[in-house]
Amino acid sequence: MPADSANTTNHYWLGSTLLWGALLLVSCVAWGEPYEARDESLDSFFTALAVPLGMPVVVSREAAHKRVSGTFDFEAPQQVLEALARQEGLIWHSDGQAVHLYDAAEARTSAVALRYISVNRLRGIMRRTGLDESRYPLRDSGVRTFYVSGPPSYVNQVLRLAQLTDRQRSELRVGAHAFGVVQVFNTSVEDRQYGTGANKVSVPGIASIIRGLLASEQKGPLADKNLTLIAYPDTNSLLIKGKPAQVSLIEKLVEELDVPKQLNEISSWRAEVSRDESKPPAGPPLLTAAQYERVQRAFVRLGRERSP
Repeated sequence: MPADSANTTNHYWLGSTLLWGALLLVSCVAWGEPYEARDESLDSFFTALAVPLGMPVVVSREAAHKRVSGTFDFEAPQQVLEALARQEGLIWHSDGQAVHLYDAAEARTSAVALRYISVNRLRGIMRRTGLDESRYPLRDSGVRTFYVSGPPSYVNQVLRLAQLTDRQRSELRVGAHAFGVVQVFNTSVEDRQYGTGANKVSVPGIASIIRGLLASEQKGPLADKNLTLIAYPDTNSLLIKGKPAQVSLIEKLVEELDVPKQLNEISSWRAEVSRDESKPPAGPPLLTAAQYERVQRAFVRLGRERSP
């Protein structure tokens, strides 16, 4: 990407993010009231929609000049986004941090030839990272070749992920111990502190969550006290040391826990925070209900795999 194009993109991103933050604080759009747009630019419209949507909307230059009029129900922001995209000929995707919006004519197509992993393996990694998008599927042309078409930012993310993951995996062993490094995509590996003073809240990272699960194991392959987990925040990764079977089990367990939030989950969570930021939660649960169910399934399945 040319330097001037990158700078322009960064400028729009920064401006949209700051404006979204300001709108979130002042809540210009009253909750429960219809939104009236009168020959409004898409850039301005989606800046307002970002508040109930729960994240900034980055509109491309080509799409920003389009104009919209009508009455919209901002209590259903996702439906508004999808309906307006169809009406105005737009393409979009969410990376969990922002919604990226383009004119349909800006769609990009790229072909990729993988060297070490299969297209199906890449699809699995995309599902885990939350990058999998049914509207812009990978179209394979052989075991290790695929095409992808969609919003430029989405295609760029797919290409970056393919580059990062298409590597030959080598197993590292020292004596009877094996080492593994697991990249965590959707949550922090280490504990985080939020708030100050009496309002300080500690949110456990995935390393603490797994350590807590291991502490309750009285028998089985995960009960070995020599099994070690180290959080490496610089790359948001987990370093695992243990027997080869233990390392493999932990890697599978991380995959069960490390799932992306859906757009409506993020919107709901941010809405709750914005309504009363002065009151911290009574204490974050170690696992959400969905994560707890996935962990239970993982332990049952892995236990069956290891049973004689």
